[in-house]
Amino acid sequence: MKHMLTAAALVIASTATATAEQSNLQVALDAARKMEWTYENKPFLLIKRETIRATVGLIFGYADNKDACEDIALALSQSGTEGTFVCDAVY
Repeated sequence: MKHMLTAAALVIASTATATAEQSNLQVALDAARKMEWTYENKPFLLIKRETIRATVGLIFGYADNKDACEDIALALSQSGTEGTFVCDAVY
């Protein structure tokens, strides 16, 4: 399961140019904010935390979006080559 989550995060993080990626992410964020979610299972942003915080993905569609995002963030952070990642709920 963790390998699938890591692969999904890497695909999200490595697709397209920064401009196109940010545009696609903004469209997804706008849609996520308009949808009705249960408080317990809101979508989460996967954020790369370095000198500048950069959102690299929107995590949703899992039985527990928070746990899924945290698993992805932990796997990427522990790789030692991708940087440090954290999760933040979409409000």
